[in-house]
Amino acid sequence: MCRPSLAQLFLIDQLFFLQLAWFIQDYPNALQAAKAFDTNLQSAAAAYGPDYYPVLTLAARQVMAQVELTVSKNSDGTFNRDDTLMFMHGSRTSAIEELYASAPFWLYLNPELLRMLLQPIINEHIRKGISSASQGAFIDLGGFPGHGDLNMLEFAC
Repeated sequence: MCRPSLAQLFLIDQLFFLQLAWFIQDYPNALQAAKAFDTNLQSAAAAYGPDYYPVLTLAARQVMAQVELTVSKNSDGTFNRDDTLMFMHGSRTSAIEELYASAPFWLYLNPELLRMLLQPIINEHIRKGISSASQGAFIDLGGFPGHGDLNMLEFAC
């Protein structure tokens, strides 16, 4: 099943303009949250020296730019907010080495986001009946949802 991204859903959803209006109305809160995030990141980086903050902000932007938040729809066409997943894209979808390298960032930012990144890998293991490491482990999810075939999974033992 192909899961459309939130951006794709908003573009085809008739509520797009209502959502856009909500975002514009919420801009002061979004700006305040962004400034608080930058301040917290700068404080955390200060412990490692004055040159660490630019590197850390660049890494944070790169990690956040690699993910896509998805949400499924219920049978009645409404969004199922309880089924929100994230996929990391790059050369492969949700590549384990990229998830592993970015895990400290997601744990710092919000552990729930890391759960949303790992959940598709766990779901695929469950779907394929893989219950132990000796049976192999996925190294990625293959093609990016909507841009490839999710059935083309690679295994590593």
